[in-house]
Amino acid sequence: MRPVTAVGILASLLESLAEQLAKIDNLDRAFSAQLQQAEELANNLDPYLDLCTAPESPALAALVKRTQSEDWSWT
Repeated sequence: MRPVTAVGILASLLESLAEQLAKIDNLDRAFSAQLQQAEELANNLDPYLDLCTAPESPALAALVKRTQSEDWSWT
């Protein structure tokens, strides 16, 4: 599935970089380890936030609905 959130896109980019760097001989292990940590963090951030975030309140749901129905075209 194609990533759509900023964090998902970041995770996808980090995964791609890690795959490319895995093909390079004599790459610094500390660098590889840090890249792997960043990739794991990005991959697990959205699920973590889903677990730690309260459901939207009725007031927030109403605000979302009004915001989405607003004509933001300014023309």
